[in-house]
Amino acid sequence: MRRKLIFLDLDDTLLSSDKSVTEENKRALRQALSSGHGIAVATGRSLRGGLRVMESLGLNRDGCFLLAFHGCLLYDCGKKRRLLAETMEGSDAAELMGRLREYGIYAQAFDGHGIVTWQESPELLRYNRVAEEPVRLARGLSVFQTRQYFKVMAIDFADHEKLERFRNVFAPREEGRLGSFFSNPWYLEYCRAGCDKGRGLKTLAGMLGIPIADTVAVGDEQNDIPMILAAGVGAAMANGCEELRRSADYVTAADQNHSGVAEVIDKFVLKNS
Repeated sequence: MRRKLIFLDLDDTLLSSDKSVTEENKRALRQALSSGHGIAVATGRSLRGGLRVMESLGLNRDGCFLLAFHGCLLYDCGKKRRLLAETMEGSDAAELMGRLREYGIYAQAFDGHGIVTWQESPELLRYNRVAEEPVRLARGLSVFQTRQYFKVMAIDFADHEKLERFRNVFAPREEGRLGSFFSNPWYLEYCRAGCDKGRGLKTLAGMLGIPIADTVAVGDEQNDIPMILAAGVGAAMANGCEELRRSADYVTAADQNHSGVAEVIDKFVLKNS
């Protein structure tokens, strides 16, 4: 049997709309692990938030890995150790946070210890109902210049076009320093240039000695596209965005609420085990 490495996005992919996991998805994960395959959860969430989900699913064991902050941090759940951590320059985080504030967009930075932001806001409260991250309030840009940050997230639940406009305006400042993408229509995210789920997939597969041809990835949003393109088999959820579905090798018949992940694991992993 050839060992495969399965990369799974969390929200609206492995997790249903209500943040639960279907029994069929749980069954597929158990079978994949018991057959000797590896599971890697790839998420924009922090290490703390990602591990909380991994533990709830019994994936805090050998053969399981976490790609947190969109692949900027790789973690071995069995050995409980970091494999890789890449952050943006403090000056880049400070400039980005400052420009977002000038543009009137709420933003928050993640340094691995929680959220750092300007003020409590409805956006923060809504985001943190699920994320449950510790929050620290910054008094000035120096806070962002002197620390290392995995990502900056801009949030607007009412005006996606405003986020698009900012992204276009700031684009010339990104080159060679930062990369931007939407993880959903309301979240515009920035990481260090070159850091994404696709590179995380290639890096982890290389560390484990697994050929790219033996990797399978499943996602639903724009930030999953690099991972889908990098994998041996890239699958889009039926509920995925149009751009992702066009990029995928396979589109599931089932959506996030009806075990689309199990469909992919059964078809591309377990049938060959």
